[in-house]
Amino acid sequence: MPLASCWAWAARLRASLARARRCASSARLAVADQDRHATYAAVTLDAVSDEAKLDAYDEIRSELDAPGLITEVGGVVPLQAAADEQVERDLARGEMIAMPIVLVLLVLILGGVVAAGMPLLIGGLAVLGRADDDPDAH
Repeated sequence: MPLASCWAWAARLRASLARARRCASSARLAVADQDRHATYAAVTLDAVSDEAKLDAYDEIRSELDAPGLITEVGGVVPLQAAADEQVERDLARGEMIAMPIVLVLLVLILGGVVAAGMPLLIGGLAVLGRADDDPDAH
């Protein structure tokens, strides 16, 4: 990868961070290898709380990708964002698997579809009610 492409990406990244100054205070750039084909940018997020850091990261995430370059993101905040996304997918998959199993067990235990459906209906309404209260729910 030519060094000029790396520097062009870094210039775009710095310009993006300048526009979004409220979320990142700096982007330090350095050449990372001797043949001058790799670079890195260390971005410092200004946010204090973990939630604010995740919000700031979400805001600048698209700016970290560079067309024509192989880009990788590391650090505590990107790791937390990736973990949150994975947990959300896993919970959704687990719920999709568990609900039919619970319905069958409740029909067998309670002896009827109506009686078995009531706990599931109440649980579903509770989940929907919680999603309306939570502005971060997706």
